[in-house]
Amino acid sequence: MSLDKTIFRILKAIDVAYENNNFNLEETLNLEKLGISERRLILMLEQLKEKNYITGISTVNSVTGYIHISINNPRLTLDGMDFLENNTAMKKAYKMLKEAKEWVPGM
Repeated sequence: MSLDKTIFRILKAIDVAYENNNFNLEETLNLEKLGISERRLILMLEQLKEKNYITGISTVNSVTGYIHISINNPRLTLDGMDFLENNTAMKKAYKMLKEAKEWVPGM
């Protein structure tokens, strides 16, 4: 999956979870569904925060080298909402994926 599609899916998942008040890291940002590793997800969350697309999620490096994700009411910023709104190609792709998911069992 392309980087833009992955970013779009992460932002969309965070936004939907915020609207529904049901953010759960393992479910909302499911690695298998996103098609990325945990390491890649952490990197992307760090970058999305640095780009001011998200707030309420931070990463903390432990002494042992493990990276912990800290969650405090994750949501999109205006920049993140703008990315979703202006990325119409990704919106179309997301809509097609959502429709395909409804058509194909187990997807």
